[in-house]
Amino acid sequence: MGWRVHPDHRGEADARNHPQRQFRIDQPSGRAFVGLSVFFRYAGLSEENQPPAPIMELLTPAMLERARVLGAAFRVAHLISAARPGVLPATHFRSQGRKLMLVFEHQMVDLVADRVAAA
Repeated sequence: MGWRVHPDHRGEADARNHPQRQFRIDQPSGRAFVGLSVFFRYAGLSEENQPPAPIMELLTPAMLERARVLGAAFRVAHLISAARPGVLPATHFRSQGRKLMLVFEHQMVDLVADRVAAA
């Protein structure tokens, strides 16, 4: 959605401009959810990258957490696949308690790197 904006500003720009976009989502909370998911996809989950407060106020804590998880999943998916076909089907997530592990099939093990672990 924010592909025309410089990568350093995509998250903020998408969150700020999302309410004006034409979607088939009538509820402001639905639009805020999509906007925050895109925000977290581009901005990441660090403490210094906080979405605009007016958008966060439209979401319940559960919706905010889901937007964070979805944005993080999009971020990792793009990082490991570079949008190339065939990569994501060769990966999956496994949970261990409150931790989520990304598992690569043997043919994709070369994609495992520090940058993927940090995302």
